[in-house]
Amino acid sequence: MLLSFSDKPSTPGGPLVAEEVRANHVKVKWNKPEDSGGTAVTGYVLEKMDLDTGRWVPAGEVNLCVY
Repeated sequence: MLLSFSDKPSTPGGPLVAEEVRANHVKVKWNKPEDSGGTAVTGYVLEKMDLDTGRWVPAGEVNLCVY
């Protein structure tokens, strides 16, 4: 019997670089995580901190093309 377990990937590698900052958007760049958790990373969910509540809220998604 063959068992396979996946875990969550490690955090994306740094440095996190803000390449373009505008009033209504920011373009960021980072490196892939060192450990994929045993499966392909197909996207990321970006979050920002809401300064009024101190909570992290979704700010966007990045879907990766996997061929």
